[in-house]
Amino acid sequence: MAAALALVRRIQRGDPTHPRAHFAAAQLHAELKQWAESEAAYVSATSFETDLAQRARAWFGAGELPTCHSLWGRMLISSWRVVSG
Repeated sequence: MAAALALVRRIQRGDPTHPRAHFAAAQLHAELKQWAESEAAYVSATSFETDLAQRARAWFGAGELPTCHSLWGRMLISSWRVVSG
């Protein structure tokens, strides 16, 4: 687990705004039961992520359920508009 976290940190040094690296760091910190670090990494992931589904997952990981639900609702409405024309 420590080796995986070191790899993610190396990716973050190369691209500090890489949202999936922040998300991966959050998951690794959670596995290590480093809750504060995990939450902070999830929140960082949300600030860099452009994909709404992945951003919702990050907010869910950070424990921000209202924000997560809001994003999922926006995605469902957008999908419905595309399907219904």
